[in-house]
Amino acid sequence: MQCVVYHIPMERIRPVSVKQMIIETLSKEIVTCKILPGQVLNERELSLMLGVSRTPVREAIQFLATEGFITGSERKSWRVTVPDVNTICDVFGFRRIIELSGLDALFQLNDDQLLDYAGSLFDDINLDNVRQDRESYLKRDRELHRIFANSLGNSRAMETFNKLSVWVDWVRHLLPRNVITQNGLIEHKNLCAAIRARDLPESKRLLANHISRAEQDFVNLMSKSKNNNFIAEETVL
Repeated sequence: MQCVVYHIPMERIRPVSVKQMIIETLSKEIVTCKILPGQVLNERELSLMLGVSRTPVREAIQFLATEGFITGSERKSWRVTVPDVNTICDVFGFRRIIELSGLDALFQLNDDQLLDYAGSLFDDINLDNVRQDRESYLKRDRELHRIFANSLGNSRAMETFNKLSVWVDWVRHLLPRNVITQNGLIEHKNLCAAIRARDLPESKRLLANHISRAEQDFVNLMSKSKNNNFIAEETVL
């Protein structure tokens, strides 16, 4: 009886490590503000809560610290980073460079189907939709901006964009809902209309203004929050 050998790429069947699962869980909780900025993170408590040993928890925390989402040390204590104005301005500045270049690239592709798709992403969304299902709106938001970055056809730029997007998502969840509702939808609809009309200069102007407005919203939030009321109390997780 002949033995059949299947050549299956190992990456397709490699299980996700416990460390990676913890990273994904913690980063999601942080970005969606279920764990607030300033929250103290205790390795022992987290390991008990997640039902795992302390080693992968420690490794996950250390990784998220290198990404800027957690600050501290093993000797002192770990806590969720409180985003500062300079860091967020750097994030939005880098995002502006990538997305405006990506918008240029999108038009240069001469892909009418993709342009029409990007230009119609917010046609079926109104303010009531956003209020009732904010996450679906944010998903559409991410998709539009990802189209811009992906149009560059540069894997390194896309990798950077993906990391920046996590920070941008964090800011979105920190901002009051009415800010996103009142400003974001109108700006996206206007931007999409300009893309659909094949008006590159107007599209770039609207995109730049949209990114700058989102950046300014966060700066305003920080300046008004002298008491940092979105920061966690001295509770331990």
